[in-house]
Amino acid sequence: MTKKDLAKLVRSHLDELSGTWLKDTSSDPLGSFSIYDYLDLAYKQYAKETECFKVNYTKAAVVGTDIYKNSDFGTSGAGGRIFNLIYVAFNSVTIYPVTESRLDAYNSNWRFAANGTPTNWLKYSNKSFRLFPKPSAASDIYIEGYETPDISSFTEDTEPDIEELDHSLLAVYASILVTVRDPSNTNAIRASQLYPIWQAGIADARDRIHGPGSADVEVAREAGTQRAMPVAAQTITQAGG
Repeated sequence: MTKKDLAKLVRSHLDELSGTWLKDTSSDPLGSFSIYDYLDLAYKQYAKETECFKVNYTKAAVVGTDIYKNSDFGTSGAGGRIFNLIYVAFNSVTIYPVTESRLDAYNSNWRFAANGTPTNWLKYSNKSFRLFPKPSAASDIYIEGYETPDISSFTEDTEPDIEELDHSLLAVYASILVTVRDPSNTNAIRASQLYPIWQAGIADARDRIHGPGSADVEVAREAGTQRAMPVAAQTITQAGG
């Protein structure tokens, strides 16, 4: 279903939607709002809850720099859409996740350690990560994670890049969001009926995507981003270990 079709489905789920209040497009954001905006939010939420878009990116490290933004990776900062970073390698060697508290227990001066070959990575913020120790060579940093979709490509005449079986789920969640903006009594009742449909649909989608016999949807955003899985070194120095 195209975005335009999904917007029609949203309207069919709800009652008492005034044409002057709820519009598909608007030049007066205070007087109306866009169903398309809520479909965009629903598309992102679907991606977060199902982790359906698995991506990988590579970039050269900067000597002496330990903190990297997800948006440093990919063309035009595409890596910034990663919401769950799951794997990091340095120079084709797996490095392992660690917490600040564990590093503090290992060596309270770890932040000031000399440059070397990174053995660990840790979350720095929701959109960035840190290498330990700081790299002493400009070798490749390889990352994998799950991202939200590129909403700019989800136009009214295009379909979401998910299984067709799940297209209608986006309309369900968008309808729930609409009721927050247009909370008539009828719509409030509809929302309570729609939410269990969303939950059940997401559970089924996750099972299809990640369950036995399934395969993650791997998305390559640019030429050269795909690489074979790096092989772990025979010896790895783990913080605290």
